Amino acid sequence: MKNIKRIAEEIRQVVCPIQIEASTQRYCHIYKSKSGKWWLELAPNEYGEQHQAFTYGPFASENEADDYINEFSNPGAVSYDRSGKQKDPTRSPNGQSIRK
Repeated sequence: MKNIKRIAEEIRQVVCPIQIEASTQRYCHIYKSKSGKWWLELAPNEYGEQHQAFTYGPFASENEADDYINEFSNPGAVSYDRSGKQKDPTRSPNGQSIRK
């Protein structure tokens, strides 16, 4: 992955030597747990992956979790799991406590 990023940067320098600021999405996932509560997992910054994510919640509804995303810059595309098959989380994927 680092080689791909390095090559992409080298190509960008040749094709477009002007620095263009653009943001990149980060991991963002909303899911319903077995208890009917909703949870948000969100990486702390762009390029962030699931193992770096914090968990926020619980939320009473999917819409409430969606609205909470507006508190953060550039969450990117959101994935959803509405199955209700997951357990309530006890820790964030990054090992930190759950936030709200």
